[in-house]
Amino acid sequence: MTPDNEMPAPPADFRRAVDAAWWLHMAFPDVAGFSAWNGRWMWRDLPAAPGPVLTGAGALPVAGQYADGLAEARDAFLALSDRAHWGAAYGKPGLAAYELVGREGHFLNPRLRGFVFWAGQGAEATIEIPDQVLYLVVAGSLRAGPKGRSARPLAPGDVAFQAAGQPHRLAAPDGPALLWALWREVLPG
Repeated sequence: MTPDNEMPAPPADFRRAVDAAWWLHMAFPDVAGFSAWNGRWMWRDLPAAPGPVLTGAGALPVAGQYADGLAEARDAFLALSDRAHWGAAYGKPGLAAYELVGREGHFLNPRLRGFVFWAGQGAEATIEIPDQVLYLVVAGSLRAGPKGRSARPLAPGDVAFQAAGQPHRLAAPDGPALLWALWREVLPG
């Protein structure tokens, strides 16, 4: 039991995942520019909730200048596949996510919302939310773009930004994709 003035420490595998998320923020300027990393968080032991079947996900390709770091993020995020609090992403079939850092995440943080996002092979959806979203492909491949325009292919290390209230499409026709997704709420006024 921890004293009232001490926060409980996260399990090592969750700490590894949040360290990988921090590395993504430091390595990719678009990610850092979208949402500053606020290291003030509190561990919350959320109950595990079933996620997607991730058979073979550890073999999802990574590439490019940051391949080693992307592979570490992939492995750290996937290591939580049976322990994280998964939910259907945007209520769409084939899409799932868990909030690693954020107001409902395993690491409570009121300023940053970061999700480990899975798009299963063949998943395709049009997303309509009021928030700004940035997707960083960690492993696999994806097609993304504003609704009504051609979706562009994204590979590991590529980023897609969606403006607030802009309907956008995500598709994984060539295989599954693992993403780090950040939300930035647009506040009224």
